[in-house]
Amino acid sequence: MLQQYDRLEELLLREDNEEANRIADSILNLAPKVTTEHDFLLILYDKGKAMEFQTLYVQSLNIYQDLLNRSERAGDHYMQALSYLSIARIYDNLSRQDKFLDNIQHAESVIDQYDLDYLRAELYIRYASYHRYFGEKDSSLYYTKRAIFLANKYKIKKLIPDGYLMLGHLSNDNQDKISNYQKAASLFSTYKNNFGAASQYLNVATLYQREADYDRMKANLDSAKLLIYSKQSTSLEKYSVRARYLDLVSQYFSQIGNSDSALRLLILSNIYKDSANMRGLSDRVLKYEVDIARLKEKQQKNDLKTRSNFLLIGLITASLIALLLWWFLRKNTSKNNIILKKNNVILIQNKELETLLIHQKKLLSEVHHRVKNNLQLVISLMAIKSNASDNKQFKEDLEDLANKIQSMSLIHEQLYRVGEFSVINIFQYLTDISNYFKDILKNDLPVDIRLEVEKEINLNIETTLPLGIIIVELLNNSIKYARPADDHLIIDIKLNNLGSDFMLTYRDNGEEVISKKKGLGSLLIENMSRQLNGKMKYLTTEGFAYTLQFVQKEVSAINFGNQNN
Repeated sequence: MLQQYDRLEELLLREDNEEANRIADSILNLAPKVTTEHDFLLILYDKGKAMEFQTLYVQSLNIYQDLLNRSERAGDHYMQALSYLSIARIYDNLSRQDKFLDNIQHAESVIDQYDLDYLRAELYIRYASYHRYFGEKDSSLYYTKRAIFLANKYKIKKLIPDGYLMLGHLSNDNQDKISNYQKAASLFSTYKNNFGAASQYLNVATLYQREADYDRMKANLDSAKLLIYSKQSTSLEKYSVRARYLDLVSQYFSQIGNSDSALRLLILSNIYKDSANMRGLSDRVLKYEVDIARLKEKQQKNDLKTRSNFLLIGLITASLIALLLWWFLRKNTSKNNIILKKNNVILIQNKELETLLIHQKKLLSEVHHRVKNNLQLVISLMAIKSNASDNKQFKEDLEDLANKIQSMSLIHEQLYRVGEFSVINIFQYLTDISNYFKDILKNDLPVDIRLEVEKEINLNIETTLPLGIIIVELLNNSIKYARPADDHLIIDIKLNNLGSDFMLTYRDNGEEVISKKKGLGSLLIENMSRQLNGKMKYLTTEGFAYTLQFVQKEVSAINFGNQNN
């Protein structure tokens, strides 16, 4: 039994989850021979973890809930806290902020009450993940370092590389990022988690690419390749990591001037991306199944409570209205049958509508994802073409065009990531545009892009697209032509809600005076402003400034046809 358990732990460390699930089932079949209830709960926990890492969230949540109930009855506080942490981990993957935090706090309460210091490493890594997405970066960094310290102290193997990976994500310094990713890669390799190690080498290769250190970039790509094409893999993981590897190799060949190889690998990378997306589609559907399962469970409890109340009332009043009820039932039998049939029809229609809604959301999400991928492919092809040309004007024209296409791509990226297709969060969209420009800027002129946008402003795509094109064109103009006195370009972008209107204010600290001659960029800005029915102004006092007062464009309702047919 001990040998099988050690084998199970090794498989989970390697993330060989299908085999781990099989071993866990074989051990659980011998449950009567397990020496203690605690041992049984540990095996049950490992089975839940194996299913969780296969993204079978509904099944793993049921296992963890069963584990929580069993541990509470048995007074096993260690397994009780571990159950809360595991449920929190699932809600972390599902981005359910309230349930994520609620389960972390339940776990912390049990850990504090019973001094379960061994579990604090897992607790802190969960808090680090929470603060990374929903809290403060400094808090996430603090919890990550505490988690690594405790994981080393108690020799909790799985959490140590996860901690260094988190440090890599949180660091602002490239060399610090590289160091932490390399530590994580080394540990993953030690545990024979090939794809975990390969992902870290790809992270390091990406950072060396940004520093234009192509020799080290190539060395890390070669290290990743040895691991990626090993036998240990799951289908979705294999396709997604290989797609990322091929994309980076394509960029490497593009940088060293081998355009043919770059294009060939880019096309192959997109094929792997599409395969990963199709294989991962069921994983995304599983996330919706969690909500559906919880809603059904809640509905069943409400139905049971309602039936119990009606039964109690019926029992109390039965002796008083027995004869009246008998007469009423005889008289209304036919009506009850009609109502029952209608209720059944309504239930069937509701299920069909629910299935149709999920299907439509999946299709719409995939449409936006594919549009984003196609736009990125166009941008990559333009980059390859630009690298192959010696014509400076041609390069600049392609770069301008790529920036405009990127602003459209960012909209589809946000629609796919958030899953809300009617509105776009402008704060996140403008943040994405700013980050994109920071990534592509050259180092000869420091640029600081400062955003002041109300986070609750959401606009439809018909309004967001021309607004994004305007901002991209303004950023291009500032970076090309603005010449600040101290060679430090500062760009301020503000968007305020004025009730029914919105006010966009764009300003830089350049000293150049705008020419009265209108180029393509100016015509494009004016055309997009007219599309928004906006009132625009150019100012040249204390640098260049542009203001646009506009209203959100109205979108006609979609006609789905005659509903009476």
